Amino acid sequence: MKKLFVLVLMLILVPLTLAGTAWAQSQQEGDQVCQAWLALIDKGAYGEAYKASAPFMQEQVPAQRWLEIMKQAVAKTGKAVGRKLLLVKPLASLPGAPPGKYLGLLYYPNFKGLPLAVEQVVLMSVDGAWKVVGYRIK
Repeated sequence: MKKLFVLVLMLILVPLTLAGTAWAQSQQEGDQVCQAWLALIDKGAYGEAYKASAPFMQEQVPAQRWLEIMKQAVAKTGKAVGRKLLLVKPLASLPGAPPGKYLGLLYYPNFKGLPLAVEQVVLMSVDGAWKVVGYRIK
């Protein structure tokens, strides 16, 4: 009976542990993708950030409009001199977007011209790789 209990417990815990490990890896990968993408924004490489974004985002926002939006945003916030990850959350869906895997990330940025703000970045899984599909400053 004791062996059966241990076996049942292992059958329950091993998948949970593997799922937890996959989620932790997904969080880490998402943060790395975001940090690299945000570094492009921080150095003013808006065109490069646009090209690194998910095709779905590029279909929704033309490149010229993206450049205008980013220039206006930075004019209001000033440059970011660092940020801290606050939250990573899997998203089951995204309004107006195709079905898929999404990851929402929140950062607390240190903007020179906007002391209290939150950056929202949404990633979409594209061929097994995370790509930025949304960015917003609140």
